[in-house]
Amino acid sequence: MRFPGLNHHRPCARLMTFSWLIVSCLVLGGTPGLARQTVASAPASPRAAEGLANLPGLTNVGHIAPGIYRGAQPGADGYATLKKMGIKTVIDLRTSESEKAQVEAAGMRAIAVPIAMSRDGLKEKVDGVVALLADPANQPIFVHCRHGQDRTGIVVAAYRMKVDKWSLAEAEKEMQAFGFNDIWINFKKFIRRYGSELKQ
Repeated sequence: MRFPGLNHHRPCARLMTFSWLIVSCLVLGGTPGLARQTVASAPASPRAAEGLANLPGLTNVGHIAPGIYRGAQPGADGYATLKKMGIKTVIDLRTSESEKAQVEAAGMRAIAVPIAMSRDGLKEKVDGVVALLADPANQPIFVHCRHGQDRTGIVVAAYRMKVDKWSLAEAEKEMQAFGFNDIWINFKKFIRRYGSELKQ
């Protein structure tokens, strides 16, 4: 995948056989752009998120679906990178006035939806973020928390189950692949309860 305005570098292949290099080139269409890595084994449909590297100022980035991205708190160069990627909307799962100012200065829309460990209103907030992610009017859209692991993890897991109709097991596997920390027991309980309620 290529984004206009970004410098693209071919990632170094590690421990790959020649035949695998050929297959990789065919799969990626011969694109020498951003480093890609599928970070979770893809269910039959839809495919699991791909991790994206070589993005200035951005870390733990995943391409969830066409027009939907996840990641960690953007660094100094991150907002310009998001703009070059074509991002229209940035959702911060915390609250930061400086974030809002930087997003808007880069020409994007900033939305803050603070998510905490408390159960009070958590489902409503998560459902609200899922709706924002799924709305084409907001896309391309980028959602993040501090590390792109825990709060972002449960929001994307909820999206996967509610919109993409993934199983809880598939959604949790992707959460872990992006670094979800099991110490956040309440978040884990929440997403399991969320998945169970969707089946009812």
